[in-house]
Amino acid sequence: MRFYSFLSLINFKQACEYLLGKVISKIITKLPNYHELENQHNIFSQIVRYNNGNIRKENKIYTITEPELTVFLRENSSDLDVFNQIFLNNEYKAVVEFIKVNLNIPMHTIIDAGANIGLTSIYFIKHFPQTNIISIEADPSNFEVLKKNVMHYENIQVINAALWNSNTTLSINSNFRDGRSWSRSVKEINQEEEQSFTILAIDINSLFNRYEIDSIDLLKIDIEGSEAKIFSPDSDLSFLDRTKIIAMEIHDEVCNRESVYQLLKDKEFILFNFNETTLCVKKYLLI
Repeated sequence: MRFYSFLSLINFKQACEYLLGKVISKIITKLPNYHELENQHNIFSQIVRYNNGNIRKENKIYTITEPELTVFLRENSSDLDVFNQIFLNNEYKAVVEFIKVNLNIPMHTIIDAGANIGLTSIYFIKHFPQTNIISIEADPSNFEVLKKNVMHYENIQVINAALWNSNTTLSINSNFRDGRSWSRSVKEINQEEEQSFTILAIDINSLFNRYEIDSIDLLKIDIEGSEAKIFSPDSDLSFLDRTKIIAMEIHDEVCNRESVYQLLKDKEFILFNFNETTLCVKKYLLI
């Protein structure tokens, strides 16, 4: 329908409201930070209204305090979106409920690979308070916030390293997906490129000796594509024999999902999908 034809079907007051709305919406779409700020407003409102939370800001750091929870988030970063994912949208709720309802096994050791600023580790410790968590994060700036967020949890240990299929050194890639702090990936060092710094990379098998653990009850993996290296057929996959449950996000642009699925099925895992998370459970736990 033509614009003027539509206006002829509504009264003068409605036409004014419609035209004013069109003008305002056009102005809003030209404001570069409007949608991000609107998102922040919605998240802050939910924290205060539904979670009885309190928010303070000092030196570009938000301190969010809820009953039995205090976390620190950086301004102008993806930290607030991560908080929204983990605590408001309950990204790992289905995983936790599946374990509690269908498996009912003790959680002695959890590996949080791609721990970002530590919110998933805190979420797990709230639901499995007796567990020991090893939180692994590659990006140094994320890691500093991670340390601050988990400093009061004695059973969370932190490692500033990338999870890889070998013990080596890598470099940070800031160009993965949207390039924000929740999308930090790692890459092998190209000798022809000038590197400002390198980071340590460790493999999963080395964690057994380093932390004197016999098995991994839950291995959470969200490592921005590095899962392609972890689950490569050429990698040492013996850690899968000592891992009971895996909760993983697969990044399809760099990782062959079907190949990883088949590899896990060959290792006696049964797979379930909860939104972006693939839950892999050893078959014997479900019998």
